[in-house]
Amino acid sequence: MGECRKRGTTSIGYIDPNIIFKRHQTYPRFWTDTEKNIKMFLENQRYKKYILFPYNYGDHWILFDLCLETGTMLVYDSLKKPKKEYQEMIDALQG
Repeated sequence: MGECRKRGTTSIGYIDPNIIFKRHQTYPRFWTDTEKNIKMFLENQRYKKYILFPYNYGDHWILFDLCLETGTMLVYDSLKKPKKEYQEMIDALQG
């Protein structure tokens, strides 16, 4: 995102996973806060063309690329893990 700022690219947003996730909380509250934080990021960046969201589950990172103009989402996963492993996050992003 720093590179985008340097180049003056303003059509790409970013969801910071360090702000979204608060791992010290118990699970039910953790997930409620996570969904609330995701909605906040999406609302604040609704004017962007794309929003990038790196997501770590376990020991693996994937990248969600949300295209707001078309309402589509691409998932970049170098290990091509089963979708069911991160389906819960897909549901939260689409909800």
